[in-house]
Amino acid sequence: YIYPIQRLINSKENLGKLYFSLALSDVPSSKLVVNLLKADELPEAKDDHPRVYVTVDLLHNTNVNTRNQELKSNVQQGTYAPNFNERLEFDVSSVKVQETSLRFIVWYVDSFSQGECLGMVGHNLDQLTDQEIISNKETIICKDIQRISRDFQDHNNNNAYGHYGAVLFSLTYTQTTKRLTVVLFKAQNLNLTSDDNQGIYAEVTIIYMKKNRRKRKVTRSMSGTNNPIYNEAILFDLSDLDIANMKLQITLKQKRTDKADIALGRVLMGNDVHDSDAKLHWNNAMNANKAVAQWHGLRQCQSYNATNRRRLRGRLSCSENEVLTDCSSSDE
Repeated sequence: YIYPIQRLINSKENLGKLYFSLALSDVPSSKLVVNLLKADELPEAKDDHPRVYVTVDLLHNTNVNTRNQELKSNVQQGTYAPNFNERLEFDVSSVKVQETSLRFIVWYVDSFSQGECLGMVGHNLDQLTDQEIISNKETIICKDIQRISRDFQDHNNNNAYGHYGAVLFSLTYTQTTKRLTVVLFKAQNLNLTSDDNQGIYAEVTIIYMKKNRRKRKVTRSMSGTNNPIYNEAILFDLSDLDIANMKLQITLKQKRTDKADIALGRVLMGNDVHDSDAKLHWNNAMNANKAVAQWHGLRQCQSYNATNRRRLRGRLSCSENEVLTDCSSSDE
């Protein structure tokens, strides 16, 4: 299995090495000290400037009721051999150290601050001897970075992206001409609901709440992947609309051979939507007079039949919640 970021790097089995050391401190309280030293031989990511950081998790192997701890390094830029030299401290006053393990996740960060896993290093602390604990002896360790397992990828996607994946796009609103430009860059970790995948496209819809009007445009369809890259600009003329009563909906859809297209997830933008990230992105773009780009997690599009589709269209101006369930392809 190849994790998404590994599709962007040179085809090599070696994902690099991670160096760290361990020590125990009992002043003023019991701490496990992880000295994150460096990484080297990291593979080069194509078409991007290197930005690397590491998250370190202290996992409890036996007591599932004890909360795991996670710490994060600073981002190192401009090198595939980053020197971290950071001291990370975990509280181990209430646990037995030999019953825990460490998990290091190496992340690449793209230009829009979206982290993607390169790989991971696991280290079980049952390898620490009683003598090392008593003498507070520091242990220096070098380990190969391993590819991410599918089980971890599924769990991580649910946390980082949500179940439906994420989409990266920018908004540019020119106040003098009242034109909105939506640039669809890419989507990631889309949850395909059918094996019949004839391609994935993005449907961009302007919803004018006051008069129940719509303007709809679509990108080209990308096949053979659930991580499509579009890099397409879509332009809307909003001179006849009031942006205060308008919403923007971006829906990722899967084409099928003999059946209707499936909505995989959507993002709803506007100045009064419930999603705080979407609301902030929208308001910033409406006032910036320049492109504002951001990742957004996709949310579910609920299925409906012809009867409740007519009901939703008839009540489009009543509430935001009605809009959220309507991922139809009807034009203005």
